[in-house]
Amino acid sequence: RLSEIESSEEKPLRILYTGTKTHASDWRSVESALKRVIHRHGSMVEMHIVGIDEDNRLPSWAILHQPPPGVAAVYPAFVHWLQGLVPFTVGIAPLMPDTFNIAKSGIKFMDYTALGAVTLASDLPPYQEVIRNGENGILIPGNSSKTWEEALELVIGSQELRRRLLIQARQDWLLHHSYDSWSEELSILYPEYKTA
Repeated sequence: RLSEIESSEEKPLRILYTGTKTHASDWRSVESALKRVIHRHGSMVEMHIVGIDEDNRLPSWAILHQPPPGVAAVYPAFVHWLQGLVPFTVGIAPLMPDTFNIAKSGIKFMDYTALGAVTLASDLPPYQEVIRNGENGILIPGNSSKTWEEALELVIGSQELRRRLLIQARQDWLLHHSYDSWSEELSILYPEYKTA
């Protein structure tokens, strides 16, 4: 609903990054851009990180959230826990262009959209499959610190852009990625599957 999207805009603007320790190099690829953005905007922008804490080496300017024991390993429990955190405005999904990352899915687009956050992601196959650049999210070309910083500033600077991207992302999520959108296919594959 449009009203829900409009009312979800709070200050400070909150950026979310989620990832396991396997994503440490992905995080490092955007860390300097994020640091500049956070310092430039002061208390108006917050960086929240879920996971990836490598021996407490994450920056002091970021707010770290660690799921309770056992929650991160069970996806539905993790999503439920994540929904209980503060509302987020932007979700980032940096990926280094390696074999491991190329084989991933665009799950963070779905997670962030469900949380009400606009997704900024590396312009790589996992996100090219779900994000139409400038329509339902932002794809970052070249994956450089400069292009990440420019994209972050673009979405931070325009509430109207965030609103438009999120409306389209939610429509796409409901049509193509929600539980309901897969119910017919599931019932064909698994006849014992029943829709509610």
